[in-house]
Amino acid sequence: MQTAGEKFATAPHPSVEELRSIQTFSDLPEDGLAWLASHMNVVDLQSDEISVAKGESADYMVAILRGELRADFDSGRQWSAQAGLVTGYLPFSRLTHYPSAARAYGPTRVAGLHKDRFPEMLQQVPLLQGRLVNLLADRVRESANRDQQHEKLAALGKLSAGLAHELNNPASSARRAADNLRKALVSVRTAALKLDREGLPQDSRVFLSELERDWRERAGPQTALDSLERSDREEELSAWLEQHRIEAAWDLAPALVELGCTGETLNEIARHVPAKFLNDVLVRMTAAFTITRLADEIENSTARISELVRSIKEYSYMDQMPEQRLDIHQGLENTLIMLRHKTKSGIEVAREYDRSLPELRARGGELNQVWTNLIVNAIDAICQKEKPNEGKLTIRTMRDGNCARVEIIDNGPGIPEGIKGRIFDPFFTTKPVAVGMGLGLPLCRGIVEGHGGLIRVQSQPGQGANFRIELPAGMAPLSLARPSATAEMPTVHSKVILIVDDEMGIRNVLARLLRHDGHTVETAAETAANGRLALTKLQEQTFDLIFCDLRMPELDGPGLYHELEHHHPQLLQRMIFLTGDIISPATRVFLERTRVPRLTKPITIVEVRRVVGQT
Repeated sequence: MQTAGEKFATAPHPSVEELRSIQTFSDLPEDGLAWLASHMNVVDLQSDEISVAKGESADYMVAILRGELRADFDSGRQWSAQAGLVTGYLPFSRLTHYPSAARAYGPTRVAGLHKDRFPEMLQQVPLLQGRLVNLLADRVRESANRDQQHEKLAALGKLSAGLAHELNNPASSARRAADNLRKALVSVRTAALKLDREGLPQDSRVFLSELERDWRERAGPQTALDSLERSDREEELSAWLEQHRIEAAWDLAPALVELGCTGETLNEIARHVPAKFLNDVLVRMTAAFTITRLADEIENSTARISELVRSIKEYSYMDQMPEQRLDIHQGLENTLIMLRHKTKSGIEVAREYDRSLPELRARGGELNQVWTNLIVNAIDAICQKEKPNEGKLTIRTMRDGNCARVEIIDNGPGIPEGIKGRIFDPFFTTKPVAVGMGLGLPLCRGIVEGHGGLIRVQSQPGQGANFRIELPAGMAPLSLARPSATAEMPTVHSKVILIVDDEMGIRNVLARLLRHDGHTVETAAETAANGRLALTKLQEQTFDLIFCDLRMPELDGPGLYHELEHHHPQLLQRMIFLTGDIISPATRVFLERTRVPRLTKPITIVEVRRVVGQT
């Protein structure tokens, strides 16, 4: 296969008319065009024919007279240049070799000028110097923007993969617990039915009910047992069960040990329950205790999922204005939650927070990009240690004059002296090509300086690195008080409430909470699955409050609001919106305009009572 130089070397010259079709050359003087025509060579390429090979020396400025050139980079990025454009090697360019092969897309005609002719060209056609420099600057800027976007997307992909893993674990745990809960309910009902048929004495029933009610407090927090301790306890309980002729002792013993039962517990049960009922009583008791434990597992798992969802929303700041007052610690904590999957390999995370720091007025989403880049870099550095499980990541905040200072410190190998001064340069990276492009730290510097701050680094080889960020601060100190779950709520009279939500689980949970407080609840989905059908319900009955989901099929929350605005404006002040996602900019504008109260899913009884009392 011929190189571009070999193709151009024996090729004819283009005509002046052909070169005039090139945008950069179109208004050049005739003598300038004539010089270019006499020194350039033209090549015709067939469709899919290679113009330049990957790794080939970049020696020619190329003008595309007809057709199009395309290239696919290893990173997945695509490039194309159409007829009328100048590409290839340009004066003052640092390009030495082509990073990818370029092919003709359809029949293509190109003209090339060897770089050795550049000095003469700029002397003979001085107008080209400024134009080609601007062309090179545009190309560098576009390439930098593309690479920066690619690095952001790559980071987002890694973050998404980690979040998927973090969400999948508690979701799988909750699903397994729900399956086992169903089985345990069947067991407890079956055993209870047997005991009813056989006539379990009343005093034994009372004892069993009290034991099941109080078992959590009696057993106390369960400590993890090593395999030897667990085996000894299971053997002890198996022997007891077999001695008392309990069926399936080998199945019951491990479950009883896990629930915190001991031989003393079983002896107490045997003293209060006649021997012929003992088997079914132990089956029922084990199932009842298991139900409590499984409920705890589901609660913990769903709480972890809710925490992750909340962190994602707060991390992105997508439901807030671009600039807002924020707690710098909240941003750091949300970032750590988002990156928790990267610190599970034994890395210790130490927090040294000065909670007296004032709030900052800043663009929270941008600052979270800084925390993410610096923390990921710190973790990557720690993973380069001979013993990464001895790694330590320290995040420190403090007041420094009129600034809030954040330090992100790792005990990795440190930054070599020879490159410390270059780490903030665009495209400088010590990572492999597929891992980093050298844009993370320049992005951090741009964001910090855009906030009027400074970013610096201290590092010694073998002693880790300390990235120090200083941001202007001048707001009042943060109020650390948060609403208490046990705070006294205003007295609320019973209300008639309509719930409009297409999710059955949300309807049922919210309805139970409201009915528990004495309200009358009508769930629109029993007669209406969306806002359109809810309008009919509103025409049939008067409601004191309307809980309405933002996202529903056919007619969503904003749509229902607009309908009421036109036909029943007196109902607008009774609306409360429900939302469970990151709010889009359009929805945020709508909520700010309407000032309708909203509840964020998952919903708690404290929040429900507060919004009902205030609306």
